[in-house]
Amino acid sequence: YPHTAAFAWLFGIDDEYPIVVTEHGVRDGGEEDDRGLLGAATTLASDLLPDLSIDHRIVHTEGNRETLIDRGINPGSISVIPHGTYRHFASYNHSDIQEDPDSALFFGNIVPDGGIATTLEAVPSIVEEYPSFTLTIAGEGRIPDHVAWILEEYDASITYRDEYVPNEEVGDLFEEAAIVLSPHRRQTGHS
Repeated sequence: YPHTAAFAWLFGIDDEYPIVVTEHGVRDGGEEDDRGLLGAATTLASDLLPDLSIDHRIVHTEGNRETLIDRGINPGSISVIPHGTYRHFASYNHSDIQEDPDSALFFGNIVPDGGIATTLEAVPSIVEEYPSFTLTIAGEGRIPDHVAWILEEYDASITYRDEYVPNEEVGDLFEEAAIVLSPHRRQTGHS
């Protein structure tokens, strides 16, 4: 995130305080950034800004740790802390929520690796076979242009909440859904 590096550099934060970064998804390398113009702008900004002095990194899997070591990162500056569970959402009262047997949920940040395109591409076939099917997409992000038309054409079947979902509402979404969809294109320990 170049804006973080710019802020830290501008205010001298990386000189005054240790910087610890949690890397939720570590790519193996050699993969092109598939975020289009945003990816190109991020790469350019990263190339122009001074490097942020990172003192320690946290990753969620041993595989992520090994990838960083292969990149020359000091093994002693990497900690593996598995991604937490979401059991705390169960502490909210969901007793009045009934499961809808025809519903599916796609929950979380809408990012290219998250598989939202795969989910939306399946909707026309599912609705054709199961006309009462409904899909809730809940999470911030951007729907890729090549599948955005499906949101409009199947608006009777799809609810799209492009927002950060408050903790007290998360359990409701999961209680109502008969199935949760998570078709990640690439999984590196993020969730």
